[in-house]
Amino acid sequence: MVRGALLALLAAALPVGALNFQTDYSTPALGASRPAGAEWVGLPESTAGELLRLLRTDDDGNELVVARSYDGHVWEGLNPEPAALTCAGSTCTFHWDGAKYDHTLWKVEVTEPAGTEHATAKFMAQAGFGGKYSQLGDFDGGAAAARSNWIDGQMSKKVLLNEYARLRTNPRAYWEEQDVWEPCEAKSRWHRYAFEKTDEAREVEITRKGQTLEISYDGDLLTEVPADGSFGAGEGMYMTCIVAEGVGGEVELGVAGDCKNRVAVANPEVAGGVGNVLTVAGNRGKITPLPHDPSTVVLKNIDNSVACPVAASSFGQLIFLDYDGTLYRYDRRVKLFSSTPAAPSLDTKKSVTPGNFIDGDYDGYCPTPVMSFMNEAGCAAVEVDAADTAACERRVRCGHRGDVANDPALGSMFPLRTKLPKGSHLDKVRMSNDLDAPCNMAYGKQHVFHNIAVFEDDHQLRYRVAWALYQIIPISDSIGHEEELAVFNSYADIFVDNAFGNYRDILKEVAYAAPMGAYLSFLDNKCYAYTSEKDEDGVGTLPDQNFAREIMQLFSVGLTR
Repeated sequence: MVRGALLALLAAALPVGALNFQTDYSTPALGASRPAGAEWVGLPESTAGELLRLLRTDDDGNELVVARSYDGHVWEGLNPEPAALTCAGSTCTFHWDGAKYDHTLWKVEVTEPAGTEHATAKFMAQAGFGGKYSQLGDFDGGAAAARSNWIDGQMSKKVLLNEYARLRTNPRAYWEEQDVWEPCEAKSRWHRYAFEKTDEAREVEITRKGQTLEISYDGDLLTEVPADGSFGAGEGMYMTCIVAEGVGGEVELGVAGDCKNRVAVANPEVAGGVGNVLTVAGNRGKITPLPHDPSTVVLKNIDNSVACPVAASSFGQLIFLDYDGTLYRYDRRVKLFSSTPAAPSLDTKKSVTPGNFIDGDYDGYCPTPVMSFMNEAGCAAVEVDAADTAACERRVRCGHRGDVANDPALGSMFPLRTKLPKGSHLDKVRMSNDLDAPCNMAYGKQHVFHNIAVFEDDHQLRYRVAWALYQIIPISDSIGHEEELAVFNSYADIFVDNAFGNYRDILKEVAYAAPMGAYLSFLDNKCYAYTSEKDEDGVGTLPDQNFAREIMQLFSVGLTR
């Protein structure tokens, strides 16, 4: 039923001879000169393959399109200042105040390009967010069967915003309690450059040893560089002030232990007789470089027989990988675990979503979702040791839609925010520094959706429908911090998951969604009988009816009955 409706809608949107961007402008007269006062003036009807636009011009020469008619359709006003129109059938007039404005009628005569590529491109733009040139050949002849097959394929595939983002979320671990991809574990991350962002505000020592300079943190060797003056800094103690990651990136070192006076050096490669080395030969493990940065690699797999130099890593510890003679530095990154509605995590020690800090104390590793109609079918009971203070207090474990494990091989593309410990310097700047691509945090909530809309060919139709549904039932961008992607993603996934489903299901999930509760002010709402807020006469507070009105007025039945 949904598939048939989509085919009919898209077919209706693509009539033969539809308008395109090849235009031939002319300015036919309106049939009346500019009136001295206000008059109703007739407008001509458009024909097939023709666009008529009514332009208003003020005495300063400023033009604004205020109405249009195309392909024989009735005239319509255009925002932001639509013309005042009156239509009887296909005959329309507009109110022309000649004392204020002049009006001009512009005609656009259109010729449909030969071949099917134009129609296919328009179909892709209307059914998704615009196709790629390489996809035009998928619709040879523009046949309805080809479009039908494309729609079938799009409807059969689904990727959730929350899932897409979590797979590509791989921030650094800044405190010990976080779960991390350990050095001797597959999916651990390494890089060729010596200095990284976590070194900022750390003291570094440079000592000369023969023809080399040894660069060390807390007595542990980081790398060696030639002592021929090419490095840019000599022996002494320095403060690591600013680090540009990547081989050759600029590193600013503060002289005399602070950052008032700095010297700039190039970020060198890891080299020399470093300690804590994980040695992996090509036949005992594999690495894969990140697509956007070949100097950063992920340990794809490792043989169990490889000796591990450390049992577990700690923040700031220098650990290295020797892979077939090339040295890499360990990059300590957060591990996210999977806990979906169908398969919730039952481990009391796994941080599905990283634990929170409350008054400076870490609250453990508890998976946070509570039971609801969306996940109750997969919830499971677990045994919790009362003596284990780190164990989660909930005896029933439930999953959350899209809560999958992250995949370091996909990079660190999206920020992750948790409640921070007192005095933590993990702020927006630090979160941005952990990303592999530039990110404007002010638009953080839109990043995931935009990435899928632009780059994911298999999900164009689902996300175009989800976008349309979100326009009907939106929330404010101000809900939650801009870098708290999970809040917005979880709400938008209501429409992604139910794009080809039942509208009633959407309304039910929206009614239970915390972001909507915050947006339409029914979060923590109470009925009159149970309200604890009484005035001096003992009269309680009436419940907030904002959402109850909006769900009927704006989201469903409307104002007409």
